[in-house]
Amino acid sequence: MPALHTRSAGFGLLLALVALTAPLPGCAPAEPTPPPSVLLIVADTLRADHLGCYGYGRNTSPNLDALAERGVIFDDVVSQSSWTLPSMISLMTGRYVFASLPTLPPARATLAEVLRGAGYQTAAFVGNDVVGREEGFPRGFDHCVVGAELLEGLDAADDLLHSDSGGILVERVLGWAADNLQSPYFLYVHFIDPHLPYITPPGYTDFDDDLDPIPPAVREQYARSVAARPTLEPGLKKELAKIRRAHRAYDGEVAYMDARIGELLAGLDGLGAMGDTLVAFTADHGEVIYERLDGLPDEADQARSQTSLTALYLNGHGEQLFDELIRVPLIVSGPGLLAGRRVEDTVASIDLLPTLLHLTDVTDRGERDGRNLAALLRDAEATAPPRQVLYSFCEQMTAAINPRRRLKYVRHNTAPGVPAGTHWMFDLGADPLELHDLMPAGRPQHLQAAEFLAQRLAERERKAVGDLAGAGYLEATQAKMRAMGYIK
Repeated sequence: MPALHTRSAGFGLLLALVALTAPLPGCAPAEPTPPPSVLLIVADTLRADHLGCYGYGRNTSPNLDALAERGVIFDDVVSQSSWTLPSMISLMTGRYVFASLPTLPPARATLAEVLRGAGYQTAAFVGNDVVGREEGFPRGFDHCVVGAELLEGLDAADDLLHSDSGGILVERVLGWAADNLQSPYFLYVHFIDPHLPYITPPGYTDFDDDLDPIPPAVREQYARSVAARPTLEPGLKKELAKIRRAHRAYDGEVAYMDARIGELLAGLDGLGAMGDTLVAFTADHGEVIYERLDGLPDEADQARSQTSLTALYLNGHGEQLFDELIRVPLIVSGPGLLAGRRVEDTVASIDLLPTLLHLTDVTDRGERDGRNLAALLRDAEATAPPRQVLYSFCEQMTAAINPRRRLKYVRHNTAPGVPAGTHWMFDLGADPLELHDLMPAGRPQHLQAAEFLAQRLAERERKAVGDLAGAGYLEATQAKMRAMGYIK
């Protein structure tokens, strides 16, 4: 009898549970909550410190500033390269790059592939041709338009991709979205702005301010160069004016891009496509605007043959790994996320993939180097996952950064005429412009830190060897790089 009693009680409890969970008469079962859509916006060549929301004194970014107020802004984000191809490979795979990869590694599932496998509609509109078909970037996208393909069907010349590239890009995105966009979607939009050459429609460089964009420490560096080469003195005033015009032209590109992003967000909202959408905004890398000597960091400028100040200094990207080249913006906004939070912890571009997959509740079985930052987007008290080292790569150099101690070790990669073991280290806290190499002084704590970072870098390079098969750029990629000024 006790057994029968127990069984009867359990059966009665089961009936009660069924009754509680059954839908009421006339009520349909609740529909499952759809997953959020994802809009990933990438600005090409955008350094974080030229945006208002990152403290810039010029009104270059009202739309991005507003997006930051609605979401979470990350103050210290390290890109995994100082030029587009390796940077975007890292961003789309969540993996570090340590060599000249010709394409997205075939064995590494991309963000688009994982989301499409989870039922997302995927589309990409990309203004930079290096993020192209030959390089494998259409993988995982149901619809993809890249580079000059944006001009198809338009009565326009190729140079329009420089002067009004963002307008064309947004027009293409919204035209396609009006007829094709479905939920949930993953939409990747890559602006070529503010990449060289700095060409914008009239009005975007008309800033109403008296900002001097040349920091005092950089002006002091110019003074040292002029002192070492007195022949530069007569033309110094004109050279400084040229540098300030370059900053203004770059800022005009940023303002133009920001306006187009405003149009993109407003247009998608008008289509009813933004209510449940996560928006992530970042850049592939930054830009040097005559702040750095054009060569190795310790190369003596007095040994050079150039006869003008700007000939001594670099304008562009891809050859070094200084802060203005690899510190990029990151803003994330969307339903259920905090508004107006600033995260001071150091994070990386590779963190975006695992973060977006977590926010969309999509399972990822791939091996990633990035960390999930979702907690920082939802909890105002959360801190970034601890890490000892972050890495960034370009063909000439590889950097290993200790986020906690703010130390950055930079090793020159093997190249003709460069002595083996050429390296530098900077204290990013005390020397944010990275003007003072710590290695020559030979202090034990710095030498030990450099040895630790060098060992970690070597370990990670050995671990990544499986991704490096077939390293070396495709002929098609080299032609694009040549057209964009990356190689001669």
